[in-house]
Amino acid sequence: MPLHQGGEKVFPTDLMIVKKTKKGDVRPVFLSSDSSDLAQSVINFMKSSVNHNMDYIDRGRKEIEVRSRNHKVVRGLFLIAERMSKFRPPSELDAYRVRKEIFSRSPLPVLDHSERTKVFMEIAAEMKTEVSAVENAMYGDKESDQILVEPPDTNPEDLCRMFNMEQVETILMHSVSMDIRRIRDWHNVLRRIKT
Repeated sequence: MPLHQGGEKVFPTDLMIVKKTKKGDVRPVFLSSDSSDLAQSVINFMKSSVNHNMDYIDRGRKEIEVRSRNHKVVRGLFLIAERMSKFRPPSELDAYRVRKEIFSRSPLPVLDHSERTKVFMEIAAEMKTEVSAVENAMYGDKESDQILVEPPDTNPEDLCRMFNMEQVETILMHSVSMDIRRIRDWHNVLRRIKT
């Protein structure tokens, strides 16, 4: 199975960190160099999580959130780090095909353990693989079961910079109007907005 990466390139609305002015303007809150320690702990955790699944990574994220002052920052940094990482399914078998085989052979209601094992053994023999591979493949397309194979190749400063950029992109995606000030090269800004 091919490795996969990425996802959406903007934060979900609940991860936006903004300040609202008295006039009703919304301004993003950016990470400063003070956040590089937090970004480094996210990078270190991701590097130590190679060959672990997304459930394991989520538990680690929650532990770091507890130690942090702002859980949105931790979630945002993890989201970016996950997008930069590469994951693979826990089994080489096609999860949909395995499920289809299992449920087509299984009487309803749910089987007892011996019948379940028998069905898994039949399918494993048919697919010329181990029973454990069939068990792993059954729901191997679930995001929580994906295995980290390549952590993000970045440094804390770049991770914070990407966080700030996604803050801006998320606000722009949800904005009705925009006011740009203090830009010397406004021709370049207009050219980039058009593309």
